[in-house]
Amino acid sequence: MIRVHPLQLLVCVATMLQSGCGAANPTSLGKSFNVVLAATSDDGEPVLGAQFLTGKISIGTTDKNGRIAVTMRGSDGQSVPISVTCPDGYMAPDEQPSLRLTEVRRVNQSAPATITLDAVCTRKLRDIVLVVRTNNAPSLAVEIGGKSVGATDAEGAAHFHLKLDRETKSVSVSLSTATAPALRPQNPSRVFDLDGRDAILLVDQTFAVDRKTQTRRRVAVGSVPPKRIPYRIDSGKLRSF
Repeated sequence: MIRVHPLQLLVCVATMLQSGCGAANPTSLGKSFNVVLAATSDDGEPVLGAQFLTGKISIGTTDKNGRIAVTMRGSDGQSVPISVTCPDGYMAPDEQPSLRLTEVRRVNQSAPATITLDAVCTRKLRDIVLVVRTNNAPSLAVEIGGKSVGATDAEGAAHFHLKLDRETKSVSVSLSTATAPALRPQNPSRVFDLDGRDAILLVDQTFAVDRKTQTRRRVAVGSVPPKRIPYRIDSGKLRSF
């Protein structure tokens, strides 16, 4: 009877796990696969700080290029469940991706090709640029959603940068003519429909001047007679009536 020292058995087991011992399969832990995990935003930009996991085990966090390069072991054709946690300001994919380990060899390439898995992190906020141009109406207040955000300049131009939630479906823009009652139209407004993506909105408004209103206003301002205060001189004193 052959007796095996406990220490020898432990070494043998460890050797089996790494390179095989006796009749053990040298690939009992599976093959090695070079894997690149990539996270991009929905507009195609790399996402820094996205975490990839398999089960509860973290595989790694993406760098400034939105990538993680790792070596994974498994059997050819095996599917590995992957989950993605996106950084602040992003939403994780609705459907978590699955990684399939498979050897793919390109033409004239001896080593297997790198397996790539892409995940998309959706930005929560959208960049909305509003450009306002007016004709015949300088310096009008601009209101977005009923709130004043600024005014056009002396040439009738203005632009604004907005950060809106991607769930926002529309935005209203209006020009206040409270200081210019002769302009037509009065307080024009427009509603823009949004589709959850970045957008450039343009308000190009031409105004006309109501001459009658302008003339009435000019006459009303210029024809106010001076107020007369009757007085008389009596014993060197000035008296008012």
